[in-house]
Amino acid sequence: MARQFLLKRETLISADIHAAWAFFSNPENLAKLSPEYLHFQIIHCPETKEVYTGMKIEYKVSPLMKIPMKWESLIQDVIPLRQFKDIQTKGPYKVWEHTHLFESTENGVLMKDNILYEMPFGFLGNWANRLFVAKQLNELFDYRTEKIKMLFP
Repeated sequence: MARQFLLKRETLISADIHAAWAFFSNPENLAKLSPEYLHFQIIHCPETKEVYTGMKIEYKVSPLMKIPMKWESLIQDVIPLRQFKDIQTKGPYKVWEHTHLFESTENGVLMKDNILYEMPFGFLGNWANRLFVAKQLNELFDYRTEKIKMLFP
């Protein structure tokens, strides 16, 4: 039986809410937060600098053995300067819902990432998650945290 997993991360960004929102709500900046081994590339994205509810974005990534795969996202629940959610409509996961939350604090912006995901292929997918997927996702978000610290010193 397939299980859903939840990955949660919090990152304090040295910026005000407007600068943080402008950066993270712009799909073009996703590549800046992705390690080179993913070969992240946007295939199609509306010509806008900010996400909106209903926006569709198509990417190409190579998460395993450099094998390219298409990933399509639908943006939902956009509340400017507060949150948005990207939901995978096509890609490697059976379920992928990434909620991005932004909270202004005295020390900058607290960004919270909540990723709900489910692997395909039932128990085989769960086994793959235990073996390497969860580790790879944690490494990806560790990389993002370090890149954010460099981009917002």
